[in-house]
Amino acid sequence: MPRGRGANFQNVEQTGGPLALFKKAQSEGSQQFKRDPRKASKFFEHAATVADSRNYDYAIECYVNGLRHDPGNIDRHEALRDVAQRRTATGGKGPSIKDKLMPSGGDAVDRMLHAETMWAKDPFNEAAMVQFMGKAVEANAAEELINLGEVAYWIGEQAMVRMTQTGKFKHVLKVRDYFAQIGAYDKAVEACRLAIQNQGPSPQLLKEMKDLEAERTMQQAGYEKSFRGSLKDADTQRDLEQQEAVVRSESAAEEQIRKRREAYEQDPESADKLKALVEALAATQADDEEDEAIRLLGEAFERTSNYALKVSMDNIRMRQMRRHEKLLKQAVDANARDKAALAQFEKHLQQRVNFEHEVFTERVKQYPTDMRYRFDLGQRQYQLAKFDEAIESFQQAQRDPKVRPQAMRMLGQCYMHRNYIDAAVDTFRKALDANDDRDPRLTIALLYHLMDALERSARETKDLEKAREAHGVANRVLQININYQDIRDRFEKLNALIEQLSSGG
Repeated sequence: MPRGRGANFQNVEQTGGPLALFKKAQSEGSQQFKRDPRKASKFFEHAATVADSRNYDYAIECYVNGLRHDPGNIDRHEALRDVAQRRTATGGKGPSIKDKLMPSGGDAVDRMLHAETMWAKDPFNEAAMVQFMGKAVEANAAEELINLGEVAYWIGEQAMVRMTQTGKFKHVLKVRDYFAQIGAYDKAVEACRLAIQNQGPSPQLLKEMKDLEAERTMQQAGYEKSFRGSLKDADTQRDLEQQEAVVRSESAAEEQIRKRREAYEQDPESADKLKALVEALAATQADDEEDEAIRLLGEAFERTSNYALKVSMDNIRMRQMRRHEKLLKQAVDANARDKAALAQFEKHLQQRVNFEHEVFTERVKQYPTDMRYRFDLGQRQYQLAKFDEAIESFQQAQRDPKVRPQAMRMLGQCYMHRNYIDAAVDTFRKALDANDDRDPRLTIALLYHLMDALERSARETKDLEKAREAHGVANRVLQININYQDIRDRFEKLNALIEQLSSGG
């Protein structure tokens, strides 16, 4: 007899596993429930195991039970989302009427987790996402020792992406208000802007937008605490507030740098003291301090040959170059006719890509088995139009499951540039299978690439079947997001191509 959910429950109880822990917690009663990340880890481990065997419903239940002990663990919420999307892709049904009934006697976290369970049974449902977000906001307000605003922010971002993909903004104002309640005014402004674009600029919406922008400005100026820093644990909160104050206050930053520099100079062989000083210098995001951090790391690397120091040094330099690039781009955007500004931006862009290409070429040599560095190198090779080299990098990078769909996407684009159209078509199809709708944004991008490759092949070979297949893929993109790139125009052109090929043209 196949191993089913009942057998799993029995086995877990006998071994003192996650279910036994959960039942013990239930027997203690809701009021006495004590959260314990160590107990949560047993649920999470079991959830991953049963998910691998495709027992997705039970995996969801295990993840939710674990999250009751560790509800602020974003990594585990993400793991639950991945299982939910895999379940849907294999034909899993939405929540039943019985599923939707909220058990009595729960607290705010229980209500949040119940909403999350309903969403997990229908992970692309915008209403379920927003319901989950609202319960996370309520739990954040109710719980003094857990930061569940982070959970609300996380699912709220996904709801925004989904609404943009579908072009449906029925719930956008709820999302806006939830973001505002957790102090995420940047996202609240973004949601309000979407509402205005969708509903039109009514006086009320414009006023609300203005109010939110004022709140965001005050927050960015440092008058309000960042919601991401609003951890509930008292000691952690105090430490984080001190760190944020250091970043916001130039004098405090200078004092911290001075103390850390003195400590390092007294013990220049200490790797920990060097790291502390470098972190303080880099946190300023100021050229002089960053240059000092780079110099210190370079000197230490010369003394010790510890390549991790070189990695840190190059990371700071890359962040610095990207910051400069952003400022140069702003100058170009402000005055498109300024040819000098455009030339300066293009020169810096080329220098930045060349530098990053050197960095990741070196890292691939240092860490030949780290396929993420292969992927990073492939991206720079692609940007420099080194397509044959990029193909080799992406072919190797796709061995890593974490970057496989993205690596295959880039590989297909390289094939397109090299006019290997059949290879591109095959690669985009495999990338869609590898992604399995886990990342909706990647799914629509891959569909668009596949359509593009099929259309190009159809035009070059006058193949009617490929034109029809390209038209079918374009139709899928339209159904996901009618405003995606130039999809409406491409759809019409494919109609014309099919008509032309059907008539023998």
